[in-house]
Amino acid sequence: MFKKILNTFFTKFFTAIAGFAILVLVSHILGTEGKGEQAIIAFNIYIITLVLTLIGNSTLIYLTPRKEFSLLFISSLIWMFGISLLTCGVMAFIPG
Repeated sequence: MFKKILNTFFTKFFTAIAGFAILVLVSHILGTEGKGEQAIIAFNIYIITLVLTLIGNSTLIYLTPRKEFSLLFISSLIWMFGISLLTCGVMAFIPG
């Protein structure tokens, strides 16, 4: 169990370091205007991920022992594709 905890910790740590390095490199290459666009894109991705994981994370962990796998899998897929389509539809109408 300790090995899994360490593995998760180092994976998240190196992912954060890689994300920071990408952020710095893109900021350096694109300049001030590109930095603003990058921040807006990152924020949008964060919000979409937050909404998508409403059903995906803790809800699935809680319901896994109580419900059938197929019911949870189908519900998760419907939620994920529905929110993705809704987000694409909303983004299409936002002037940009």
